[in-house]
Parts: sequence; C-alpha cells; structure tokens
Amino acid sequence: MAQGKSLLDDIKKELECPVCQEQFSESNEPKILKCQHTFCKSCLNGWLRQHGGGRLSCPNCRVITECPNHNIECLPTNLACKNLGDLLKAHSGWDIKSLRENLCERHRKNIEYYCEQCQICICSDCVIVEHRDSNNHKIVSAEDGAKMQAEIVTEKLRSVEANTSHLRSDIVTLLERREKFNTGINQATKEVRNAAEMYINLIHRLETSVTEQLARERSLNDDVISQELLKLNEKLEKMTSAATRGRAILENHNIDEMINIKQVLDELISEKVTPLLKYPDLKYTPYALPRNFTLGKLYISRTEPSLSVATGEGLTKGKQSEEANFTVTTKDATGQTTYSKIDNVIVEVTSVRNGIENISVVVKDLKDGRYSVSYTPNSFGEFRVSIKVRDEPIRQSPFKLFIHNNPKHEDFVGASKFQVRRINHSSHVLSGASQQVSLFVEEDESAVDFGENGGEYEDYDEEDVITIIASGIVSSISEDVLIFYFENSRRSGGGDVSEIHFNEEGEAVITFAEVKDLKRLLEEPHEIDGQMITVVRQPPSKKVPLDPLRVHVQGISETTTKDCLSFYLEKFALVDVEEVYFGVKNNALAVFDGEPDFESLLHNVNKDKKGLRGEKPRLERVPVCSCILVTGLKKESTDITIDLYFENVKRSGGRDVCRVERIREDQAVVHFEDHTTVQDVIARSQRHAHVIDGAILEVTPYYPFL
Repeated sequence: MAQGKSLLDDIKKELECPVCQEQFSESNEPKILKCQHTFCKSCLNGWLRQHGGGRLSCPNCRVITECPNHNIECLPTNLACKNLGDLLKAHSGWDIKSLRENLCERHRKNIEYYCEQCQICICSDCVIVEHRDSNNHKIVSAEDGAKMQAEIVTEKLRSVEANTSHLRSDIVTLLERREKFNTGINQATKEVRNAAEMYINLIHRLETSVTEQLARERSLNDDVISQELLKLNEKLEKMTSAATRGRAILENHNIDEMINIKQVLDELISEKVTPLLKYPDLKYTPYALPRNFTLGKLYISRTEPSLSVATGEGLTKGKQSEEANFTVTTKDATGQTTYSKIDNVIVEVTSVRNGIENISVVVKDLKDGRYSVSYTPNSFGEFRVSIKVRDEPIRQSPFKLFIHNNPKHEDFVGASKFQVRRINHSSHVLSGASQQVSLFVEEDESAVDFGENGGEYEDYDEEDVITIIASGIVSSISEDVLIFYFENSRRSGGGDVSEIHFNEEGEAVITFAEVKDLKRLLEEPHEIDGQMITVVRQPPSKKVPLDPLRVHVQGISETTTKDCLSFYLEKFALVDVEEVYFGVKNNALAVFDGEPDFESLLHNVNKDKKGLRGEKPRLERVPVCSCILVTGLKKESTDITIDLYFENVKRSGGRDVCRVERIREDQAVVHFEDHTTVQDVIARSQRHAHVIDGAILEVTPYYPFL
C-alpha cells in the first residue's frame, strides 16, 4: 500500500508546475513551450509581463518561444497533463486493493481462465458448467487471455493515436483556412474603403452595402468553422482521454478493464469525424468608375483546390514536337464542377534535369469550370506538371509527365534523369550520322520489372560488366565525344561502351561491354579538350530481395472492400491475408500472414475468369521496401537535415541514406542504401517518436502506388 501511495505522490508531482509547484487545473491550464517543457498559465503570464516583447525564454533550457498577440492562450495546452489530472480527481478515494479484486460474479471464485469464443473471464466452476463444450469453447489461462487482449488493445490504441494525429492536422488546416479567409476579408474590406475614400461623396451608400455583405460572409464562415472545430476538439479530447486511460489499464494488466476499454476504443475508432470541406474564397475587384459607376463586384469562389482534378492523356505522356492536351476541372466541396473568375488556374511544366528547357503551356478558360491545357514539347525526357488553383495545388499535383523521343525529330536531346542511351555498334558510328539508339524510360528509379508472372530481377550486374562515373565534364563535351574517347582503348584503356547516362550531379555514368586495360582506365589521368576528367568505378548495386509476404494488386474495382479482396486472395494463396492497404488508381498492397506459393498464386489469379467485382485483378510481386514516407515535417526542415537525422543510428535507428525526395511541404521520401534499415527506423518509432526541428513525425514504409 505504501508503494501505491508513493506512486500516487509521483503522479501528483508530475501534475504540478515546476515553477510555482501548484497543481494544474481548469483555471490554471498546463501550457507547452516550443522546447516541450510545460508550465502553468499563471507563471507564463507573469513571465511574459516581466520580459515583454511577446517572447518567452524557457526557465529550464532558455529556448525562445514566440507568443502570438502577447496571449498565453495561443500556446498549446498539454492535454496529457490536463486529462491525467482529471483522471486522478475522478479516482481519488478509491481503494487500490478493491480495484484489483478479480472474482467471478456468478460463483465468487478467483478468475483463472478465459474463454476465447465468449471473450469473458471465468472461474473453474464456469469451465465445468457453462463452457465445457470444447467444440464451442476454447479455454485458456487468464494470463494468456490477458496477453491476447493486450495485443488487441495495443493495436486499437495505435489506431486511436493515429486518428488523433489526423485530427490535429485537420484542426491546423481549419485554422489556416480561417486565417487565409479572414486575410482575404480584411484585404477586400481595405480595398472597398480605399475606393470609398476616393469617391466618398458619391458612393457612401454602396460602400456600406458591400462591407455589410463581407461581414455576413465572415460571420457565416466563422460559424461553420467554429462548429467544425468544436466537433474536432471534442473528438480529440475523447481520444486523448481514452488513450491515457488505455495506457494506464495496460500497465495494471487487468483483463476486465482491458475488455471495457477495448469497447470504448472501438466506438471511438468507428466514430468518423471529418471536417466539411466548405471553404469559400473571395476577392474584391473595384471597377473603373464612370459617371454612372457602381462600387464594384464581390466575387466569391466556392472552388476547393484539393478536390479539383486534371484528366487527359497529355497529363502523363506525350511525344516530342507533337501537340498534347489535358483538361483541368474545378470542383466545389461536394465534388460538383464549379466556376469563378478568381480561381486563377496556373499550369507549369518543368524538367527534372538541368539543361533541358521547360515546356510552355497555353491555358484556355472555357468559362464553365473547365480549363483546356495544350503544349508542344521541343525536348523529350521526364517532366513535372504543377497545377494550382488560387496558389494551392489540385488533387495529386504535381504529376509525372514522360515525353517520348520522336524519331522524326532530327535533334537528339540529352537524356533525362530516368533515361539511358544504349549504343548498338556498327562499322561506322559518327556524330550526326545515322546511329542505332534506343531509349529506356523507367517510371521509377527503384522500380523493377518482374515480368508477366512476377519472375526474378533482370540482372545487369554481370561479373564482366564494368561501370564508371566520370566527373569534371563541361557542357562543351558531348555524349559522342565521351563515347569515342572511352572506346579508344589506346587513349583511355576502355573498350566497347554499352550504356551512358548522366546523374543529378552532371556526372556521366558509363557501362562497358568490354574493357581493354582496367588499370589504365581507373588509375591513369584522363583529359578531353583540355579538361581533366576524374574516373572512379561504380560499386555494384545491391540487389533488393523480393518481399516474401507482400504483393501488389492492380486493377481492382473502387467498390472492393478489404474483406472482399482478402477472401479473394486467400482462395488462391491458401494463406491468410493479414492486412490490405488501398492506394491510388485502383491499386492495393496485400500482406499475407505467411509466405504463399507466389508462382501458384500468380498463375491461378491470371487464369481466373470470374474476376472480382466485375474487374480482373493483376498481381505483381514487390521488392522489400527500402524507403520510408516521413509526414509532419516543418517547412524550414531542409533535405540535408532530414538526411543527417536518418543517418544517425542513435537518434533514428537509420543508416546510410541514398537520397531524400521532398514530395510535399510536410512530406518526404527517404531512400536507404540497405533495405533492412527501414524496419529498424519503423521499430524505433514504436518506442520513441522521431522528431526533427521540434516536429513529431509519422514514419511508414513507402510504396509509390499507395
């Protein structure tokens, strides 16, 4: 009992402000500083008044926290401390011994067993009387039952905690939306008043009319967002409280409480609270004022950029020197096509490799919510299509665009990042002369073609193949010159060149079919047109093994559910499906409980004529994941910061990073040299949160089709 009291004292101490040592309360909330230290609102108010300037220096570590509008209320509340305090009050006076009493309600005997089918705890009499049918009742020890429930509750807690992360993100989005809308309101109001000042004697009545309309719009929008914020905050508070309680129950290891909290968590998980996407926008446009002027017209856009779409073949592929087209359609919060003059659709097509010109586009406003986009590329390679409505990206923007080489086009343009020039030797190979050249374009640098039946990798790393990286190449040195030089064994020690392409650093990556003098090639100096060229041998790339448990499912119906897809795959695999993750464009990733016979599985699915929900799914094996998706990054977090963090074994569990690919302001894909690093990084996130620049990050395995 003394031990329990000591624990209670420790908990109470954690709920006290370290400065004034007063317990946190409703009127004196715990507030979190940027450094994650927590103090009561009263102390922080006094600290702010004492120092002034709207900035707080943490009493513990001296890290500066900006305090917007000199208002402590703007700082985030430590919900964990607040909810733990409420929980402590609610349980004050309870006898710990009585809480741990574990007797069968019917027979008043000690609980010793657990029935898996009935999901209840039972005593020895229950086993003999009500649960003796072994066909309908599987009895295990109470300890084993507790372990089962602990696993279930732990999984549900993870779901709840993941949902709280999404809720916080939704709250931030709503607040940003309101701030942006109110900024537009303020700007429009200012422009209205400026116009009114110029013609005050003529337009006073109209000025009042328009400002009142703006005030009504502000009020309507604030009401909607306030209601949504109230729902989200209530949901967040429920989930945080339940999560705190669940963690405490897990520590007590009480199976009855685990069963109860599992039901609470189920209800919270099933209760969907998604903010309505009704975010109007507006802009005030003053007219030139003739004698019979009006004050202007207030344009309000109901377009939701994140729901607006782009469609058409020209969005993802095209051909050099040929016109391509696609269409942008603006949508409102309900998914209906909408139109406003202030939507300002901007389309940019940029090359992913330096030295290749961007593509000019023509955007035609069709005045009905559709915008026709056309372009004629002069170069081929990989490009990025960025589409924005009112400076916000539309759904799935940016897009990958591949422009294929047009044989009719006379000029050969340098290959892009994902293009490789393959050389087929003939008796005469001269710059500008007819050459046999083909282009190999991959959609993804790390993608692997597994063939029709998901076979093995195509092996490019044969023992007799030598690949070098040549650096120091200036723009005056063409690909032809490089090929001719390195095929001249007397000058370079090289031999027949089979492939050449350029990496992101502008270095030439050259693969030889045959090398005459390897020592001369790697150790002697090389000079082309007076420019010294450095040559190093590229180490053979590590082969990533195929994932023994995961399979990529393509071409499924939009109505396909997880259970439906699981049952379909289990029928052919004869192995249980543990989880299904749905991705974009009718893709999914299925995870099996054990390793299936993939050859038989792929064969049987391809042979199946019935299909699934009217569609014929296609299966493809995937390599073991070697990259992670990092979500929750701050805008100021640079790629080098992310790189260094995930190479720090002590902090992240990671090791050597190949590259960091920023796909959104708050998201990045981190590629590792060794695929086993992914599991180490994920495992660490289960124990300690990943934090960069003060932001708590969510880390998951990354598959492009998800």
